[in-house]
Amino acid sequence: MYNCYTPAETAEIVGRAGVTKGNERLDKVFMSSVSAGCLLSFACATLLSTNAAPWYQENAPGLIRTIAALVFPYGLCMVVLTGADLCTGSFLFTTVAVLQKRLSWTKMLIHWFITFWGNLAGSLFVVALITGYGGTFDVAAYTTEVRTFATTKQITPHFHQVFLRGIGANWLVTLACFLGMSGREYFSKIVGIWWPTFAFVSLALTTLSPICSSFLRGYGMIHRD
Repeated sequence: MYNCYTPAETAEIVGRAGVTKGNERLDKVFMSSVSAGCLLSFACATLLSTNAAPWYQENAPGLIRTIAALVFPYGLCMVVLTGADLCTGSFLFTTVAVLQKRLSWTKMLIHWFITFWGNLAGSLFVVALITGYGGTFDVAAYTTEVRTFATTKQITPHFHQVFLRGIGANWLVTLACFLGMSGREYFSKIVGIWWPTFAFVSLALTTLSPICSSFLRGYGMIHRD
């Protein structure tokens, strides 16, 4: 009835992917994670531009957040479908491989370390050169929204709030990666990735991946008063 693998079959596919990723050459892992950082940063930029709607922010903040959340998942779709190494995805793939006794704990932790810094480098590249100095948000309405969004999401919340939101966000992002692997063809993969990602963005959760956080903080610094 459904054009997808069963959860058990998907877990097997995820485990095999984790073995492949965990045994990849470190230079390839780094460049793949830089690519993931760039791709997801484009979605972060779209999220900011969509939220730059003063009337909706004043009168219908929930509506504009929902609209932005519907758009954002294209970033994770690009990451998963190109096979780029997202730090949060690495948590899923390599952990499953370790639990299946196909990968060592050491290789798993090394993969996490490399993907974290590669994601950070990719996101900062987009902030600084592509959309930052490229002037994407130089218009006043965008500049104001960038400062407000970065402050509200990254500075105002207490540490425990950011941490707990991070649990929810990473839960949903890893679920999106899992469902993306369960699809047998392109459309099914897109649908599987889209809705968990929409959920975490619409709820204003904060992923523990360095991409979104560094992207928002970077823009906040570039467009600070």
